[in-house]
Amino acid sequence: MSSIVKKIEVEQKFAQAVYKDFKAKRFGLTPCCYYDLEKIKIKKYLCDYQEQKVLDDALLPTEDLDIINVDCDDLPVQPIPTPPDDTPIVEPTEACRSIQINGFDQRVFLDGTTNAYSLFNYQQTQSHSTWVKFPPLAPVGERQDEIFILFSRYYLSGTGEPGDYGLGIAYFRDYDVLGNVTGYFLFILSNQVNANQFLYKEIFYDITTTDWFNITLTTDADDPNNTKFYVNGVEITSVVTSFSSLVSSIGYNNEDYEIGSITNTGPERPDIYTEFTVHSHRVWNTILSPAEIVSEYNLGFKRLVPVLDGNCVIDIQCSASVWNGSEYVVPENKLPTSWFTENALQTDLVNDCPQGI
Repeated sequence: MSSIVKKIEVEQKFAQAVYKDFKAKRFGLTPCCYYDLEKIKIKKYLCDYQEQKVLDDALLPTEDLDIINVDCDDLPVQPIPTPPDDTPIVEPTEACRSIQINGFDQRVFLDGTTNAYSLFNYQQTQSHSTWVKFPPLAPVGERQDEIFILFSRYYLSGTGEPGDYGLGIAYFRDYDVLGNVTGYFLFILSNQVNANQFLYKEIFYDITTTDWFNITLTTDADDPNNTKFYVNGVEITSVVTSFSSLVSSIGYNNEDYEIGSITNTGPERPDIYTEFTVHSHRVWNTILSPAEIVSEYNLGFKRLVPVLDGNCVIDIQCSASVWNGSEYVVPENKLPTSWFTENALQTDLVNDCPQGI
């Protein structure tokens, strides 16, 4: 008997048995002859299986198809929940590295710059901001007066007086006989309109810790008295201001924009090198508002992208410095030219940076 005839007979017997079972359960009509419904079901299932197996064996597998056996009793896979829209996005962070300037003829400089905003002058709207860390205090009996040159761009030529060999912004720590600390920031701003005049300000502020400090200076092109100074986002108002006229003009053409030093020529103007650690230095071609300065301070964390990024014209990246075999090349994010270290050691790139309060 052919398999197809046998299958038809099984299907017929299965249909008859199911119909008789239905009549018995629905209407109480008991069939006259005994039949084994379960036995017929088994035959029906076996026939279906054999037929399906022939079809399955004839199928060709699909290339590169992963076959997964699924247990129907398994629970469905739950999708990974997505965070709500108000979940803060964590930005990638830069390497926590800074350049240590150790005071022994070392500096970070931009060679021969003519960038207008590298000049400290009160006839130009600008803002300067840097992250610095000062060395710890010496023991009381060993303390000496210290000067820390944060950044300098021009020199005051022709006078020969001490202190007139140029300065942008610096910090001084003075000590009395008992070792008490008196500190003040000093900045000198030239006047590009009248080159024989400059603005001199002192800002009293004592630094006795080795914390990171954000130092910000803003000045406009209208009134030199509008020049403001901030430490860690807070304006320092204890300021002494004076104006001075020079015998000769201020020279600043194509001078290095320096961090950590003032370098000069001539025996009457000795070079000055200072000691501190610098993480970044930024300049804007506009006045940062108090709120923007607080945002730039960022609770003690250096911002990866500066406030008013479109107005930022100088932005050195000490954290991305690369040792070229003799010095560090310090990338510049806004200018076409990189900064460089001078007389640095490879160990002067330290694992330290502003990381909050």
